[in-house]
Amino acid sequence: MKGPIIVSLVIFISLFYMGSAESAICTGVQICADYDVDCNFIKDGFCPQTYGDWGACDMQSYGKCSPCDSDCGSCGSIEIITAAKANPGATVEITVIAHLSGDKTDEMQLLEGTDLSGQKARTSNCAKDETTCLRKFSYTVSSTGGDTECFTATTSDLRSSNIKATNCIQINPAVVLTATGTNNIIPLNARVQSLQEVAKGEIYLFKKDPRTDEFKPVNMNNPTSNDYCSFRCSGTKNCNLLFSQDVSAPRTGAYDFRFDWDSRKCDNMEFKIKAYGFDSLGNFNDDESTLTLNNENPPCIDQCYPFNSELLNTVYLKIKSWIS
Repeated sequence: MKGPIIVSLVIFISLFYMGSAESAICTGVQICADYDVDCNFIKDGFCPQTYGDWGACDMQSYGKCSPCDSDCGSCGSIEIITAAKANPGATVEITVIAHLSGDKTDEMQLLEGTDLSGQKARTSNCAKDETTCLRKFSYTVSSTGGDTECFTATTSDLRSSNIKATNCIQINPAVVLTATGTNNIIPLNARVQSLQEVAKGEIYLFKKDPRTDEFKPVNMNNPTSNDYCSFRCSGTKNCNLLFSQDVSAPRTGAYDFRFDWDSRKCDNMEFKIKAYGFDSLGNFNDDESTLTLNNENPPCIDQCYPFNSELLNTVYLKIKSWIS
């Protein structure tokens, strides 16, 4: 048994040093000539600092053992806080919080990848006596839809004890919408790209309201209805859905969702077309395009009497004031 051997031979203990004995990083103790108790972040039931005189050893994070020995107490901690998802090429904020001994200056390191071998993406010094070191970093993620961007955080001191934190950001699909033309049949193409397989595409239509100068959903439910392409679709779910398609066999890479929009059924107003792309994980992204229609003999929809009548609006306001 290890316990009895150590107790009976404790008078033969000597320390392992890296450097001179007057000022050194201590890595463990030797009991007799053939039994070592090394500093180790893995719990084994033995704290090397229990044996021998550690007075000449340099103080490290949470003790004099290097690397930190979890049997001697807490070895510090670190965490990464960031968004779970981001659009391709977006700049995200990454917050790293390290809990340190504060006995000396330490370098916080944000590494690329999921282990300590990754390249340094960002660094920042944690000052002496800064036991809680919080730093915020800006980082531009991958521009490839469906990619996974991972980071590992540590400090120079925590690294020696293999203490780290890892977090990953899932990149949403890349979506590019193209609308060709301003009249008659307008081809729409929504290209969706993802390494996680493209699953679905949707296109919605909005029209600018001249009274508020804002784009509002327009009714796309029934092309033969008098309400078609009008603002009269409030309260109806997805009333402005122009196109929707599920991919029968989701595929990795790019997929083109195509739809020919018959713009002749709408008035010559400014429109916004918005496309959404979804991948097999449920992540999504969007792109949009604006255009002003220029059809011959366009229908009069929201601007025609009685919907835009000054008299009707006056009567409406009076009735509203009586009711209130």
